Amino acid sequence: MAQIIRTAEIKDLPAIAKVHTQSWVETYAGRIPNEVLSQLTYERRLNQWERRLGDQLREVLVLELDGEVVAFSHAVHHPEETLGTEAELASIYALKAHQGRGFGKQLMKASVERLHDAGVKTLGLWVLKDNPTIGFYERMGGQHHAENSMRWFGHDLPVLGYVWKDLSPILNA
Repeated sequence: MAQIIRTAEIKDLPAIAKVHTQSWVETYAGRIPNEVLSQLTYERRLNQWERRLGDQLREVLVLELDGEVVAFSHAVHHPEETLGTEAELASIYALKAHQGRGFGKQLMKASVERLHDAGVKTLGLWVLKDNPTIGFYERMGGQHHAENSMRWFGHDLPVLGYVWKDLSPILNA
């Protein structure tokens, strides 16, 4: 199997939107209200990614397996004020059929390497409290730092904030 991690391109937008939409359904069905999931359609995600990809502060990477995008990461090089970090890992998703194969770790490391090369020394992220993969962030050295909620389509969803004051656990993973 040929595997590559690379910077996302315009041609990847449909695949990114597919992975994003499908990952949410696979991860959160039965964990968050159906009214929220039903609003997060492929078309809505595609529209979001069309706006995001041109933003110079955003670093979007895709992981291709045999030419198919099966995972992606999205890092933002701007302060995450609530967590007190210089950058944020905004999302990292892999299709369920490809989880548990180290792709998340590889994408996270590649994203953080790019942020680190740009001078970033601290990282934060928000994750839904009901996300079953929270342990991944803890194994990567993330420290639970805050609790909050995000308002999605009329529903307040609890989120947990994780921080890395030292990026070496990720860089050395």
